[in-house]
Amino acid sequence: MSLKHCLLALVVLCAVTVNADATTSLSAIARWPYTPVASFLNPSPNAVDSGAHVNYTEPLVIWSVGDTVSILTSDTMAPVSAFRVETSTVIHDIHYDSTPGAETLYVAAGKSGLLIYDLSGLTGTPSAAAPVPRGTLSQAPGNPGSRLISETQTQAVPEIDARGLGYYDGFIFLADMNFGMRVINVTDPDAPVEEPLTTQTADRISGYKQPDINGTYKTTGGYTNAAACRYDSRTYALVLDYYYGMRVFDVTDPKVIAAPVSKDMRSNLLYGSIALVTGLFAAEAPDGRFYAYVTAMDAYAEYSVASKLKVLVPGATLGDSPIVNTGRSLSPGDATGITVSNLTGFLADGDKGLQVIDFSATPVDGEVLDYPIIGSYDTHTRGSYSVDLVGDDAFMAAAENGLQKIDVATPSAPAHTQTVPSPVSGDAVWHEADHVYLLDGDSGLFIFNAAEPSSLLLKGFYENGGPAYDIAVSGNVACIADGTRGLTLVDVSTKSAPVLFSTTSTSGTATAVATFASGARTYACVANGASQPYLVIDITTPATPGSPRAATTAGFTPGAAKDVATLGTHAYFADERGLKIMDIANPESPAVVAEKDTPGTAVAVAVFAQGGRIYALIADQSRGIIIEDVTNPLAIPGTVALIPPPDTGTYNHLDIENQIAFATAGEGGLTAFDISNPEAPKAVASYSTKSSAEQTSAFVKDGTLHGALAEKYNGLVITTLKETTPEEPAAPMESPSSSSSSCFINSADDNRFF
Repeated sequence: MSLKHCLLALVVLCAVTVNADATTSLSAIARWPYTPVASFLNPSPNAVDSGAHVNYTEPLVIWSVGDTVSILTSDTMAPVSAFRVETSTVIHDIHYDSTPGAETLYVAAGKSGLLIYDLSGLTGTPSAAAPVPRGTLSQAPGNPGSRLISETQTQAVPEIDARGLGYYDGFIFLADMNFGMRVINVTDPDAPVEEPLTTQTADRISGYKQPDINGTYKTTGGYTNAAACRYDSRTYALVLDYYYGMRVFDVTDPKVIAAPVSKDMRSNLLYGSIALVTGLFAAEAPDGRFYAYVTAMDAYAEYSVASKLKVLVPGATLGDSPIVNTGRSLSPGDATGITVSNLTGFLADGDKGLQVIDFSATPVDGEVLDYPIIGSYDTHTRGSYSVDLVGDDAFMAAAENGLQKIDVATPSAPAHTQTVPSPVSGDAVWHEADHVYLLDGDSGLFIFNAAEPSSLLLKGFYENGGPAYDIAVSGNVACIADGTRGLTLVDVSTKSAPVLFSTTSTSGTATAVATFASGARTYACVANGASQPYLVIDITTPATPGSPRAATTAGFTPGAAKDVATLGTHAYFADERGLKIMDIANPESPAVVAEKDTPGTAVAVAVFAQGGRIYALIADQSRGIIIEDVTNPLAIPGTVALIPPPDTGTYNHLDIENQIAFATAGEGGLTAFDISNPEAPKAVASYSTKSSAEQTSAFVKDGTLHGALAEKYNGLVITTLKETTPEEPAAPMESPSSSSSSCFINSADDNRFF
């Protein structure tokens, strides 16, 4: 599968064009399942938690990735269990309650709300059985929040949008993006219920509904992260507020919740009032004081920061004195997740891996400290976003490299111990009618609503098992090149509940698939490895497809087929020898009619019509991308053009949309080429991926050219290709502080982070 099914027509595609001489950018606008592109607007998931279990001698580590929860032993990182949860976005936060014999996992799952799972049945040995689902709180129509839709208008939103959670003594304190803070009684995990207030109002029956802010702005949501803990005989819930900063509630009596004490952390540069806070950890320190640790971006979007805030001292009452900034540590990366033990902080720092911070110093009144980084580890940790501690081991989730176990017994010299790869992989991708289909070759097929390309909504999942290699979608049929199982057809008419139609053995290894129509019937061409490499299968009736038809190859030397594309009455295969062209005018009797050898191994192919002619692009591992005129397969002229190999990686997949060719190159990322003149292709833009770029599927939405990209360890990325007009640079802002750093903390008692 390289080029989507095309009708037989030789036309010039011109709906979207790119001026190769203009400044053009290829950038990401959405990702799943890892950190959103605008990380300062949507904090990273709190993805790692740990705790004891009665059936295990060592603590368990629980790691969430996208919609998947993976449970491991902390000593050997042996798998215990893995299961998926129902969420249209990602798992935003998890909390593990390790009460012996009643072990329970709480999951903040966005619009799916609060999900609860019974982990007490884990048996001490790896199991394929998923933990038992318990209660769910997904809507609260009697206690709605509101969403800002203009400066003067709001919209009621009964749905929960669970982003963060804190837990203490049978209560979940839920940070809700639409509502504020919800208090959920989970003493009966099978029947969670919002805890009603003793004194209710017309718009607040439980929890804390955030009041209006910023004058005419009227919204009640915006809470993105949460924590809860016990201090000085009282219970406190802390939340990060998208619109404001940090808020601390006294929730000792969940039925009586007063207004919080807040710490303004708004930026004075980006979006005016939007807080750039992301990670949150709260704990009592050895000095007996109660501190909150937050991660954030500074006001100038230059630095990421881990900060220590003094919330309370022994004997004090919340609100007696303001929350005080004691200091911060500038991080070299994109600080997202943080945990602290005995005043040593462990920071998940994006592409800079793990940072170890010494928070032990205590400032005098009015002083703001620079807490030093005393150790770091940044090998194989790109995209680090969440971290937790088990004894002297830090467990850190990294988008590219999976879950890392790092020995931090010597904080100044963290040492890597072990890695577990991500349970979510991006191997193949297809865009069709506002939906994106992402194939994880090891687990199955994810279906996303991408009607708004910058906002991916996970609609459904088909569990397939691996290994699988490629996908093409025709109408409501998803065709999966399913390795040694052959061709699997899946009914995707109901996106939220895809089901199996059939699986057809191909007596080989199906590695790629493309579809075409002939008369009233629909067919799939399958690249089938070395055994019967070029196949056609009638899939008109997907529940009972026809038998595979192997192409005759008389006069040609078959090679192991790697990829296939279709256009009109021909199918084009990339095999280990080069290009094979198969006549499919009579699908019941396919025949190879032409070939064009390439110097190395051909691994991908795409075809397009241009100016009355047909061209094939072949990705060759040693030569780059070769462009051939295949208008007459029986008389292929000399090579039209050659795009040299990339500086990093090798081209491994191609797709074409409206005179633009998208080429993935593994570690070399994604490159877009203008092929409006096939004899003079021009690179117009590129996108550097965090992990190996596997496949791409190009599409046009609202006049803009996009590419859905499968990244090996980053899942799904939506890219957009745009021309940019150079603008005069903005005048530099004056720093509100004479501090040597433009960090957002500049004084111990300042009301705002600058």
